[in-house]
Amino acid sequence: ALPYLAAPSRVDHILRAELAYLEARCELARGELAAADAAIERLLDLRPTWWGRWRAGELERDALQVLRARGAKEEALIARREAALDHFLAVLDALGAHVPTNATDPWVVVPWAFACFGLAACEAEREEHAEALTRLEEAL
Repeated sequence: ALPYLAAPSRVDHILRAELAYLEARCELARGELAAADAAIERLLDLRPTWWGRWRAGELERDALQVLRARGAKEEALIARREAALDHFLAVLDALGAHVPTNATDPWVVVPWAFACFGLAACEAEREEHAEALTRLEEAL
């Protein structure tokens, strides 16, 4: 982590959370799962809201792809998928009730839809194809 981003910092916690997200992405691109996990943890510490959970879900799905490319054991793949699924479900729980009344508000609908897409991918990997399709149709 960059020392000037550590608490206490004059940099806003939301910006620090986004930087942790980007750091995790970079670490995943390098295949550094432990460093990516540390960045995901910082992200969630800084922003434990639906926004942080949405970002963490995306990162867990990316980590799953890294593990899959390495030929990791099924248990490790399942753990990452389930972690992503939990994050995406938290987003849907937080935003789902607001979508019908704010259908034109991109600040609500776009993260909700992307969480639906991520969740559908997790469901498809669980071979829950009907659920995944329903979720995609709902999001679109």
